[in-house]
Amino acid sequence: MSCLIILSLALAISSVFGQLPVPCTSPPQWEARVYFYDSFQKDTVLARITYDSVYKRERIIEEYRLGDQDDYYDVLYLHSQQIEYRFNFKTKECKKQAITRPWRDFGVPSNATSYGESYVGSSAVANANVLITTWGKEFTDEKGNKIDYMGSWTLEGCLPIYSHYFSKADNINTHTSFYDIVPGIDNPNVFIPRKECLTF
Repeated sequence: MSCLIILSLALAISSVFGQLPVPCTSPPQWEARVYFYDSFQKDTVLARITYDSVYKRERIIEEYRLGDQDDYYDVLYLHSQQIEYRFNFKTKECKKQAITRPWRDFGVPSNATSYGESYVGSSAVANANVLITTWGKEFTDEKGNKIDYMGSWTLEGCLPIYSHYFSKADNINTHTSFYDIVPGIDNPNVFIPRKECLTF
């Protein structure tokens, strides 16, 4: 009888631990439209992004900007080379400079905590929802300041839905939403700098 109780208890424990959520793996390369809002800087941007986590590259072409400045930019970040090319659509000028921010990985962070799953839209109406998984993590930046992070991804395909960073000490309160995501990169030449950026 005692063996049966121990076996039942072992099966129950293994069942509970077997149900712990595991972070999904996002596609390493994709393209999307993105909405970015920084409440501290009062900065709002709508843009197109091409993302490559294999070689740590991003291309962000702004379509709309609301804030203190009305300039529009085409920015190429080459993190492996620590180089940023920033083309101003208004002035037609390009600046080549050192990258001033760390690489942003839009996948689920390692050692993140699961906040559960939920439907965006309605689970009661057919084809009117998408099941997402939400994760969070607290970490410190290079200055030792605490940053709270939370993000959501589609459960199927692990595509990013949104990410949110908050740090009172660093004046960071940014929200990023992703739309119309297409896995893969349509044009491999997208990470070649514009011709205006190569004439220094």
